[in-house]
Amino acid sequence: MGLIFATAVVVCGIYMKIQNDLLEIQVAERSQNRAIVLLNKVKLKYINVANAVDYACEKYHVKSAGELENQWQYYLEAVKERQKYQRTNEDLEYFNGRLVRMLSNYQLYDARIENNLSQVNEQKEEAEQLLDKVGSMRPQMEKILNAVDKINEGD
Repeated sequence: MGLIFATAVVVCGIYMKIQNDLLEIQVAERSQNRAIVLLNKVKLKYINVANAVDYACEKYHVKSAGELENQWQYYLEAVKERQKYQRTNEDLEYFNGRLVRMLSNYQLYDARIENNLSQVNEQKEEAEQLLDKVGSMRPQMEKILNAVDKINEGD
């Protein structure tokens, strides 16, 4: 009888151990599944970030973050230069107008001359360019005129 009791206790212990192991296996599987889900989320985030970086590289025509940083700095410098140029032009217009008003008050200056002066300077530059073109074309024109004269003399 003692042997049967001992056998029953051993069988019961083995059964409890198997049940405990099955429970641990289920917990481990749940933990493994949770780890797989988290790993997949991380992989998806990595893919999204990698695609965003590739898109930005294509969009801004760069191959690295350093190159993008350099282009960004050039852009910021260009913006500053443009703003400085605008401020300078605005100041120039303001002070030019002030000068014209002051000179007009003292009757030393005709305000209309300033407007015409800038136009004259532009036209003078254009005229000089045209004269240069005509000067370079003069030898060709003389040859053509000589040829026309010879043809007219032959008639």
